[in-house]
Amino acid sequence: MRIAHCQFETKCGDFDANLQKFADGLARADQERVQIVGFPECFLTGYPDTEELARRDAFAVDSPSMMRVLDRTSTFQATAIVGFNELRGRDLYNTAAVVHKGHLLGVYSKCAAYQPFHKQGRQFPVFERDGVKFGVVICADGGYIEPTRILVFKGAKIIF
Repeated sequence: MRIAHCQFETKCGDFDANLQKFADGLARADQERVQIVGFPECFLTGYPDTEELARRDAFAVDSPSMMRVLDRTSTFQATAIVGFNELRGRDLYNTAAVVHKGHLLGVYSKCAAYQPFHKQGRQFPVFERDGVKFGVVICADGGYIEPTRILVFKGAKIIF
């Protein structure tokens, strides 16, 4: 399995520019025949250090912003893992979406959130690509064994 990571600089408050960089990364992944490509934490929204800025650019999984993300992925072959500030009602999460060919396969929210305004995620979904199960942890989550252990117990062979 070919995997990759796209490390681009994002801009807080510039969803359009971040979405274009996301599409550029997917295009490169397809050129390199990559099956799964990861993007940085909070990539689509930027990673602001205040709740006000995080809320300003956050969006829900059923929002027009997410629909634009899914639309951009529809022509690419690579499965993408991409971060954003997610709104769930009034709650704010540091989340990674797993998307493939215009479909949201699911989300993982950081369980060891650094910012005090982010809620702690408590779900550990496992995804599959080409018969290989995988899971996601975000940044500081990797410093604790429990998230990875849960994903492995659920059958994950790769942890992103």
